[in-house]
Amino acid sequence: MAWRFTQVDVVGKQPPPRHMHASAVIDGALYVVGGQHRLDVLQDAWTLRIDDRPYEWRKLKLQKAGRLLKHRIFFAHAAYGNKLYLSGGANNQNMSEVFDDILVLDTETESLSTLETEAEGMPSPPRLSRHSMAAMGGSLWMVGGWDGVEWLDTTYRLDLYAPTPRWTQLDADGFVPWRRSHGCLVPSPTAANTLLLFGGGDGDSDFDDVYYLYTRLPGDTQQGYWGRVGNVTGKTEKRTQMGCGVLPPASRREGGKQQHETGPGGFAQGGGNKAAAEEAHSLAIHGGYGGGGEGRRLQKLSLLSLGPGSAPWAWRELRTRKRVDTAATLASGSTTRPPPPQQGSWRLPSS
Repeated sequence: MAWRFTQVDVVGKQPPPRHMHASAVIDGALYVVGGQHRLDVLQDAWTLRIDDRPYEWRKLKLQKAGRLLKHRIFFAHAAYGNKLYLSGGANNQNMSEVFDDILVLDTETESLSTLETEAEGMPSPPRLSRHSMAAMGGSLWMVGGWDGVEWLDTTYRLDLYAPTPRWTQLDADGFVPWRRSHGCLVPSPTAANTLLLFGGGDGDSDFDDVYYLYTRLPGDTQQGYWGRVGNVTGKTEKRTQMGCGVLPPASRREGGKQQHETGPGGFAQGGGNKAAAEEAHSLAIHGGYGGGGEGRRLQKLSLLSLGPGSAPWAWRELRTRKRVDTAATLASGSTTRPPPPQQGSWRLPSS
C-alpha cells in the first residue's frame, strides 16, 4: 500500500504559519485556533470548507474574545458535537503559570468563550498544560501533563452533560501509566467507555507504550482501570507530540463489515495472519519527535494495528510517494520541541 500526501491549492488570504494550535474537522469544515509563530502567540481562528471547491480560508470574527488566547500555549484540544474545546495551557512568558479554564469555540455562532464549570471533590479545577485530551461519552477526558510544579499521572473528567459542566478526578487502579506529556489519547473504536493512550514523553525519554483505560466500572462512575498492552514483536515507535487518529478496518473503509472479536481495551482477538490484521482498527500517528531529550523531528506515518491476538502489537511504517515538510504535516502543529519545565522532578510511583 502506498499513501500519497497532496498539497491542495487554496485561494484568498491564508492563516499565518503556526504550531501548537488547535485543529479539528467539524461538520465538513476544518477549524484552526490559536497557536504560536516564532515568539508570537496568535489570537485568531480560521475555517476552511473541505467539501467546497475551490478551497478558501475564512477568518472568524472573534472580536475581543481573541484575548482569551493571549500568551496561551501548550493547551490540549478536542472536538465534541459542533464545538471545539481548548483546555488549560501555560503562559508563554511564565511557564510556571498554568491555566485551569476551558475555552469553547462554537462553530455555529463562530464565537469563542470561557466555559463555566464546577469541581467535585477538589477545591478548584485542575491546572493543566502539555496534557492529552479526548472527547467521549459526553465528557472531556484529560491524562497527564504539567501543572506548573510537577509532571502528572492523573486522569480528569469534565462532564459536559451536567447542568454546570463538572470536574472530577478519576480514581483509577491497575497499571497506571508513568507521568508524561504530549501523549496520544483517543476513544477506543470498538470498546465502550474505553480510552487508548500511546506514547508521550517526560523531557528526558520518549515512550512507546500503549495503555487502555476503562473509564466506567459497574456501579461507580468515578473509578477506572488502566491496562497495558504488551509488546511481543520487539519493534517500537517512541513518539511524542505527534498527530494521531484511528483508522477503521480496510473492509469497513471499503463498505464491508468487521469480522473479528475484540478483547481487553477493544483490541482484536483471533489468528495472527496478515488478513486478520487488516480486519482490525489501527492507530495512525504522524510526525512528532522521538529519541528523548532534544530528540529528532520525524516525518514518518505509522500504523499500530489494534489486533489480532491478546497482545496485538504490530507497528508498520507506511510508504508515502512524497516527502512532506514536517511543519506542514504535523497534525499537532508542533515544529519546535519545547524544553521540559525547569521545576519539579520525576520520581518513582509509590508501591
